[in-house]
Parts: sequence; C-alpha cells; structure tokens
Amino acid sequence: SVAQAAMDASADGILVVVAGLKAVSMNDRFIQMWGIPQELAASGDMRRMAEFVLPQLEDPAAFLASTAKNSWDFDAPDARDILRLKDGRVFERITTPFHVRGRKEGRTVTTRDLTAHYEGLRAQAQALSVAQAAMDASADGILVVGPGMKIITVNSRFFEIWGVPKEVVESGDIHRVIEHCKP
Repeated sequence: SVAQAAMDASADGILVVVAGLKAVSMNDRFIQMWGIPQELAASGDMRRMAEFVLPQLEDPAAFLASTAKNSWDFDAPDARDILRLKDGRVFERITTPFHVRGRKEGRTVTTRDLTAHYEGLRAQAQALSVAQAAMDASADGILVVGPGMKIITVNSRFFEIWGVPKEVVESGDIHRVIEHCKP
C-alpha cells in the first residue's frame, strides 16, 4: 500500500498500536532496529515483542514502566524517552496518540537511532577534556574567547599571571577581564 511504502521510506522505526495491544502496522526499519523476527512482527503481539526486546536494553524495568505509562495508554499525552541498549546503541522513542473520527484509537511509536549523535557528543567531550588538560599543563596564561566575545574557558595560570578575580572571568564578559588587565 502507499501508506506502508511511505512508512518504509522513513529513516525512523515506526510502529502503530491499537486496542488489545495489537501492532497493526510497522515499517521494516522498526523490525531491523530491534532485530524482531518476521514471524513475531507478523503476529502483532505487543507483549511478545516487548519480551523480545527486553534483553537488549540496559534498563528493562524503566522500559516496561515507560511503555505501560506512555505506549499502551491511549489517553496519555505525547511522550519521549531515551532507550540505551546493551550493545551501545541509543534510541529515542516518541509515542503519540492518534485519532479516528475524533476518537483515540491507538498510538504511533517512532523510534530514532541516536547512536551516532551520542558518539559525537562523547568524542567532543573527550576532545574538550584533552584540550583543557593541555591548557592546564601550560606555563602560559590562556583565555579562550568564543562567538560574541564570550569567555569559553581559562586555565589556572591565567589567574596567577594576570591577577583577575575568578568571578570576573566567570561572568563571561571579556571587557570586564580587559579592564582588570590594564596597567
């Protein structure tokens, strides 16, 4: 169908659940992300699918609590949570109720793989940590200024050399720092 082809074209995993905890539709991406066997997906049995994915999760209890509250309660508002898997992947799950002729009939569950995003954040944090360590090891006083002339970071040697009070630097205002550095 056109609707299924549109769902399959999505980069996100999509699952549609109706009363009786029956999965009436899901795209190939959802099945692939969770590694759900085709026969289980075809059954539409949400309880069995939940049991299948539980061993993949770092915190199965939190998943079950969130699922009971947000995915199977058709009266619950939109909800979002982050799912961390044992293999290192990170998924964002968004559940939204849908209506048919003005009545809440089910929920759409969208699952987005955020693993690359989280890996990028970890790499960025590691690079910043290395840069801060190099700055702290320097005999020079270093002050880093970013966009808008706001102070991003400073090493301890800067305070020793220039005698600028810590609260002035922490204000982020480079102009206040310059005033303290004038002879």
